[in-house]
Amino acid sequence: SRYKVENVATINSKFDDFAAVYTNAKKDYKSLTFTSTRDESAGKEVDGWTGMKYSDLFETTLDKKGKWSVPKPIPFPVNTEDVNEGSASLDKKGTEMFFTRCETVNNVSSGCKIYSTKRKGPSWEEPVALPFNTDSFTLGHPCLSSDETKLYYSSDMEGGFGGKDIWAVLYDKKKKQWGVPENLGSKINTSGDEMYPFIRSDGTLYFSSNGHQPSLGGLDIFFCKAEGKDFGPATNMK
Repeated sequence: SRYKVENVATINSKFDDFAAVYTNAKKDYKSLTFTSTRDESAGKEVDGWTGMKYSDLFETTLDKKGKWSVPKPIPFPVNTEDVNEGSASLDKKGTEMFFTRCETVNNVSSGCKIYSTKRKGPSWEEPVALPFNTDSFTLGHPCLSSDETKLYYSSDMEGGFGGKDIWAVLYDKKKKQWGVPENLGSKINTSGDEMYPFIRSDGTLYFSSNGHQPSLGGLDIFFCKAEGKDFGPATNMK
């Protein structure tokens, strides 16, 4: 096989560990940010959906011997008690982070929103909810494009094709403001769920879907190659 898949035992736990991204891709590839429901997550309550603690964002670094450090939770105000935080995306310098926060009130989910925060010394500034969030729908799984002008995410907001769709929103660096979100269309979105978008530097979009066919069952990983300003057909990675 061309690839060898290994269990990174230092990072993984018996709980849910997922959505790993490089923290500083411009400088090196020696630090990771990922989501986990392990015991070190903030708070004492258990999420009624999973039976585990609420998820938090964790960081780990690679040493000169090629070993990852024991993951540590990102401190407050990013991680908060008894709230799900996760699915982060960072700019190339690792100085700005976008992530999902799903709050729960009286054991009832009040929906998910996308937040941004900027690095402040060893910690992070108070996260701010992005302006296109809405209380009526859930938004999550942000992914920043390599030129840092577009944010992809998953949402069940109005104007979609059913379930959760993948959307994109432009950021105007001169005006320092976000535009109006746009649905990526029927080549990518279906009546099922499309989630966890990831955009490569060459413009190829990867995502999970349970609506495209052929499928091996449940959520499969698909990709769409960039074709100008549009995308080609969705292809199952088998």
